[in-house]
Amino acid sequence: MSKTMNQLLQLGQNTEKFHPTAVKNYQEFLNDISKAVPLDAITEDDAKKFLFGSEYINYIDNISSLFEWLNKCFLNNKVYPDSFPVWGTSGFKGLLLRLYQRKLYCQMETDAHNREQVRAQQESRQKELEWQKAQVEHQLWADRLNKSLDTLKANLSKNTCPAFQTPAWLKDYSPSVWIKEPSGPTEDWFTANKNIPIAANKSKLEKSLQNHVDISYFYQDYYLPSVQYETVSPQLVSVKGHPLKTKPGVPCLKWWLATHIISIAEFHVNDRTIPDVRYGYELQGQCTPEKLGTVYYGPEFWKYQNALVVPVSLLAVLAWGKAQLTGIEIVKRSAPWNVYRVNGFPDEITLHDDFRRFVCDMTKKTSLDKALLDRKMCDTETAGLVKVTLEKLKEPEAPAAVPGTTSEPESTGNPYMDVVTALAGLGYPNSGAAGAAKYVCQKYPHETLVDKIKIALQYLSQ
Repeated sequence: MSKTMNQLLQLGQNTEKFHPTAVKNYQEFLNDISKAVPLDAITEDDAKKFLFGSEYINYIDNISSLFEWLNKCFLNNKVYPDSFPVWGTSGFKGLLLRLYQRKLYCQMETDAHNREQVRAQQESRQKELEWQKAQVEHQLWADRLNKSLDTLKANLSKNTCPAFQTPAWLKDYSPSVWIKEPSGPTEDWFTANKNIPIAANKSKLEKSLQNHVDISYFYQDYYLPSVQYETVSPQLVSVKGHPLKTKPGVPCLKWWLATHIISIAEFHVNDRTIPDVRYGYELQGQCTPEKLGTVYYGPEFWKYQNALVVPVSLLAVLAWGKAQLTGIEIVKRSAPWNVYRVNGFPDEITLHDDFRRFVCDMTKKTSLDKALLDRKMCDTETAGLVKVTLEKLKEPEAPAAVPGTTSEPESTGNPYMDVVTALAGLGYPNSGAAGAAKYVCQKYPHETLVDKIKIALQYLSQ
């Protein structure tokens, strides 16, 4: 192990062997150097490392000269040098000072490098710890997202679509098809009152998820029919030479549909990537697209929709199960719709098969007025007006004779001539009888001769 300069230059226990003056001078020499250089901080090896070329040679020479002088200072020597060599105090001190400064600078660089390595290692360890913490916290975050979704799904699963209380007598029918184009609620049907609980459900989600959950709004509609009695007058007619006049109004039932709405809000999570930044690391969570659940409201009454206006005579025909009768005919069939024309009613009436079946079924065991009243589709007065109208109509039976006669007309096999003959016998001119017979035979070729004559009489009375 290399000696320090302090160990190398100290006299130690050899002090008594030297001349006191020499010891005094030598001690002053060491004290002078020690003021500038800590001799115990540098070694012989440091001299080899930090003194270069002639500097190291001078160092060796100084050491050698110093020891030669000391050898001359022993008490047993006959000759003692008079003074301490000046060269040893100044030149040697300068060499040791440079050596120490260079070692100190090198040590500072080493320390700085070591500190930088320690700092880099600390930073690396810090980053490693942060990465580990980021991964742990990210997993906890992902678990919270999944738990948040599971909680919302569990809450939404408690919502069931409320059953609309459709009356038993209506369950086999679909009133919505009675209207060709039923209208639904406007976009503002989902009011703030409905959105508050929806927002409350969404707010329970983990904040990172709230913008990734969409809500779809729609509704289901249900209909309950009701009726209103009214008479519909045909258009004004003009008879040549006479002023405009109107015919009696046609008794009708105006059908309404009371529309009830069940509002529906569906929660969906989208297929999106959710960023999660932790300790400078950008991690990601992935949303799997799925339906989370549904919130229902209702049923709530929305409004009455005007369905159709049907003459009571046509309803009677439907109730009696007839295809068509005098004054009522089917002018078009486009399944599942029939288009009817009723004498005295200004417009054609389009009825769905479901509506016709509904009227026929509810009047199998009772009259139309009682069926409407029993089903609470009208009030007592309306039912009374329907009853009076039905009494006037009565279900037609095949007449035994032509009005104004007492016997059934005989047929010659030519319906046209039979009608003309019957009308002529009742006093109608041939020109009028011929026109009426042609109309009836073309429009109602399958009716009985008696019915043809009755229809011809109605034609001539218009």
